Amino acid sequence: MNPKINGVSGNSPRVESGQRSTEVRQSGTDSAAKPAADQVSLTGSGQLMVRLEKILSDLPTVDRERVETIKRAIADGTYSVNAEKVAAEVIRMEMDLNRV
Repeated sequence: MNPKINGVSGNSPRVESGQRSTEVRQSGTDSAAKPAADQVSLTGSGQLMVRLEKILSDLPTVDRERVETIKRAIADGTYSVNAEKVAAEVIRMEMDLNRV
C-alpha cells in the first residue's frame, strides 16, 4: 500500500460488484512485493503550524513577573477588578464559542 496524504493515493483496494468485503483485492499488486515507503507532504499551512507549535513550546507557561505584580497589588489592597470589562470579555468569549 502506498498512501499519500497530499490527496494522491497509490494502490487503493478495489471492491468488485458482488464481492464481500473480506475478498477485497489490491489492484495491480503482487502479495510478495515489498511495499513502498509512505510519503507525507505538508501544505504551507501545515508547515506554519509546525513552526508555531515549536515557538509556543519554547515560551514559558506562566508569566512570573505578571503573577508577582498581581500578588503585590492584592497584598497591598490596590488590586481592582473592572466588572464591566470582565463581563464584556466573558460575553465576547461566549459569542466566539457559538461561532465554532
